[in-house]
Amino acid sequence: PELKATGGKEQVPFLEDPNKNVKMYESKDILTHLYDHYGPGAQHIPYLMQEGILGTGSSRMATIFRSLPWHGLFQYKGDDATSLATLIPKKVDDTAHKVHPSHPAVPIPLRLYSFEASPYCRLVREALDSLEVPYTLHNVGVGSKKRDDFKKLAGKMMVPFIEDDNKGVKMFESKDIVEYLYKTY
Repeated sequence: PELKATGGKEQVPFLEDPNKNVKMYESKDILTHLYDHYGPGAQHIPYLMQEGILGTGSSRMATIFRSLPWHGLFQYKGDDATSLATLIPKKVDDTAHKVHPSHPAVPIPLRLYSFEASPYCRLVREALDSLEVPYTLHNVGVGSKKRDDFKKLAGKMMVPFIEDDNKGVKMFESKDIVEYLYKTY
């Protein structure tokens, strides 16, 4: 309902850029806008982010995994968070993780430091989204102005990195982060 009220239709992706007073749909248009106004220009959009077999094809391949019986890339099984990245879950049973929508017990959104192209960061984003844990995403990819600040914060350039002020937790490593998220939330 909020998306339809804001943009006029229920379609994603949707970008609202208050700096340029722009609202738009369509991935290609959004990428062009972002690179033209906040990056080096649309001519520098990486090939893997452009339309075509490698760009949209690789994204669609990742989406295929969500339709598998493990409810996307993750499901909590006993004491282990499992991932299709290994293709063989550690435990298989019929016990699904109970998701707690909107997590009223999470007063401070978690912070995830990531960059879009990393498959390890994607695993963490998938877990956060699947669990509906509120978080703020900080992109620190190559060329990001936030990269140096992140290095000072974390002590090294390695992603994914998560901060959970609710529990006083800071950690690297996608496997450890995902396990923590499923055990905690």
